[in-house]
Order: sequence, then structure tokens, then C-alpha cells
Amino acid sequence: MRKIIAILLNCFFVWNCLNAQEIKRIDTHIHLYDTNRSGSFDFLDDHKLDGSVKLRFPHLAKQFADSATSAGVKFAYVVEASIRREDNFWLSEICDSTACILGFSANLNPLDETFIEDLESLSKNPKFRGIRPRIRGFNLSDAETIKRLGEIEKRGLVLELWGNNTAIASIASLYPNMNIIVNHFAGGAIRADGIPNKSAYISKLEHLATQSNVYIKISALYSRSGKRFAPTNMEYYKPLIDAAVDAFGPERVLFGSNWPLSVLRGNYKSMIKLLEAYCKQREDLSAEQLFYSNAIKAYGL
Repeated sequence: MRKIIAILLNCFFVWNCLNAQEIKRIDTHIHLYDTNRSGSFDFLDDHKLDGSVKLRFPHLAKQFADSATSAGVKFAYVVEASIRREDNFWLSEICDSTACILGFSANLNPLDETFIEDLESLSKNPKFRGIRPRIRGFNLSDAETIKRLGEIEKRGLVLELWGNNTAIASIASLYPNMNIIVNHFAGGAIRADGIPNKSAYISKLEHLATQSNVYIKISALYSRSGKRFAPTNMEYYKPLIDAAVDAFGPERVLFGSNWPLSVLRGNYKSMIKLLEAYCKQREDLSAEQLFYSNAIKAYGL
């Protein structure tokens, strides 16, 4: 009898431990930079009206952990924002030596003569998972650009894009084995009276979602609010999040904060709580999907 009781107590203990485990969380959209490296953080100038002067100090993995760990986010994926070629290789070294960073996307121009060489070099790091071209003049309608994107599919990498381009769906169709991840709600926004140009926006989402290899990031949430100090109540953002989840389904949406730019408008932990509340309200989307498993699948981590 004592043995049976001991076994039952042990089973109960293990069950409690398993159920007490936190959901693993990956923030799929953060930026790392070192302000001691002149020129590597010039992208902050794009946000000077938001007070980005507050961000002009090194933002590395430690600073991310300081913001995110208390919110239960222990892993991240980095998206390079600098337009300088060398910063991609700096980021590769940082990610390679940082356990909490699971992967990164480089900022490469498919038309650069060094494009294939850079893909080959960066691919030596298994944490290199794709590119996000953030370059003036990048044109998804250009035939040579489209052709060169085939190098991404050939290597099993991911293409990340801003969502205001109607060519994304055709690119996804042309390269069905290449996942495309559309950042920041595909350019959608939310205001107190709802989504601006709602019908056109939803039509765009539905068009993008017709291709099963296209994913969307529930990212930069606070900056989509249109307010200097973003609201923290879930209901304010619900129409925008609903539009993305309804179009793409619960298996093709991923969380990203846009840290550290996100802190210009709100607190990291409050954003996580807001999205957790959203997941609890929906029967078809779990926090595990939004914060973890969809990211693993989309990036092939």
C-alpha cells in the first residue's frame, strides 16, 4: 500500500510540474545593435520623431533579456535593420554565441554582386534563416530581383517582407518551397474607431493568405496604434488582430515585438499580457501557437 501511495504521489508531483511549466515563447522580431559601432544604428533616425534618442545605447541580448524574461519570453529571433553589409556578419557572430537567440534574418539586396557570396558565407551559421531586404529601391516587380530570390528557396531560407506590396502572393506562388513572412500586420493599423480602410485591408490579407507558404507577424503592435503612448487594453487592438488571424488562420500567425523600438510606445510585459488575453478569448488560437510553435515552423528553427 505504501508503494502504491508513493507512486501516486510521485505521479501527482510530475503532473503538477508539467502543468506548471511556462509556455515557451519566441519573440520573432527584435533588433540588436551596438552604438559603439559608428554607423551601425543609423536606422534609428527613421524613428527620431518617436524619441529614439532614448534608444541610443547598446541593445544586445542582455538588454533584451532584461526586458523580456519577466514576461516569460526567453528566446528571440533577430531581424537586421542596418543597411550596411558588414553588420550582417557582426550579427551572425553575436547570434552564434548567444543561446537565447535562435535565429536571424540578414538585410541583403538580391541585386548586389555579393548577394550569392554573402548567402553562402552566412549559411555557415545554422542560425541564419533568411533575409529581409530593407533597402531603398527594392522592387518585387523587377524580373532580375524575382529571379535572384530563387537563391533563397534553393537554400531552404525564408524571405521576410513589408506587407504593402501586392506582388508578395505571386512571389509565394512562384517559390512554393520558400516561406514568406510578412512583417507588422502587413502594414495594417488600428485607431479608436477601428481599422482604417478596413475592407481594402482585409481584402489584401485574404489575397496574401491564399498562398500557404505566407505567414504574418502580429508584430509592432503598439506602433500600429497611432498613439504616442499605446493603449494596453486588448479590446482596442482586437479588430486588427482578428483580421490577421481570421485571414491566415491560427497556424500562420507569429508574435514579434519590434523591440527595442516597441518601448517607445509601451511596456514589453503589458504587450505580452494583452496578447495572452487575446488568445484566451479565441477558441482556435493558443498562446503556444502564437508565441512558439508557429515560429518554429515558419523559420524552420
